[in-house]
Amino acid sequence: MKEAWDKYLLIAFGVAGIACAALFGMKALAFSEQFEIKAVEQNDAMPDLKTGLVQRTQGIVASGQHLWETPNKQVGGAEMPVPLFVSVPIVEKEGRLINLRNPTNPPLRPPVTNAWLLEHGLDYLNSSILVMDADGDGFSNLEEWKGQTSPSDPADSPPYATKLSFVERKQEIYLASFSAQPDAQSFQIKRLPTAKWPQADNFYLKVGEESDDGQLRVESFTPSNTPGVQPSVKVTFLPTGEVFELARRADVPMAVDFAQISFALDPSKEILVREGDSFTLDLSPGVEYLVDQVDADSANLVVKIDGKPDQEYKIEKK
Repeated sequence: MKEAWDKYLLIAFGVAGIACAALFGMKALAFSEQFEIKAVEQNDAMPDLKTGLVQRTQGIVASGQHLWETPNKQVGGAEMPVPLFVSVPIVEKEGRLINLRNPTNPPLRPPVTNAWLLEHGLDYLNSSILVMDADGDGFSNLEEWKGQTSPSDPADSPPYATKLSFVERKQEIYLASFSAQPDAQSFQIKRLPTAKWPQADNFYLKVGEESDDGQLRVESFTPSNTPGVQPSVKVTFLPTGEVFELARRADVPMAVDFAQISFALDPSKEILVREGDSFTLDLSPGVEYLVDQVDADSANLVVKIDGKPDQEYKIEKK
């Protein structure tokens, strides 16, 4: 008996389980209610639409009428209307609440106005928003602000001339001297070697004639009967149109200036332009950039649109 107690316990639980099952079965058989499924007739008729209410609502929206009054609230230190369902952007800066919709509040990202930030949907909470390029056109938001263009429209950007900078001035030197006067009407002009013109040459020219290399034209001759004063020949340096006085046996340098220019949006592009010539940029078709003057540290540009002068820019070394 002591050794089989677990078997008797298991039999007792089994009998109890059978008794509980019999009890639940008897209660279920004693439930008197019955469920009945009734047939439902099909009804495809549409209910009446409240078209009058819809038309009235459409009319109100189209007319711009409002059925509510916009309350005034104290916002950011000033009382102003607070429209329904429109949030008022307020940002704390240096312990002060700035209401971006209040024009009397200080700018959150100076010098740009708060209204401009909101108008163009810029992330005004980002402290670096002014140096970012929101529309990917190569111009920062601050440059767009200064250029009065849209920072959210890549087709509307400041002039590309503002992205040009002066690298250095390069020169081609032409060296000439008045050597002799073979006869009363002829003059010997000597070209001396330079990097651009390594070979020396002699030209025998009369007034009005040009040198064989196409660089000089003799304009006039000034004789001299004064002791110590050399006679001279006046010539025009044809590449630039400058006039030089060539005293006898004096070497006179004449320079053609070139501007080396870099373009910030295409640093790999090398731009070397002679003074007086023009160049173009792939990003601005129909626009020419005339190098009007080249100095040691800057160059003056004239921007031409469809062949007509539009604006002038002075680009300098950075």
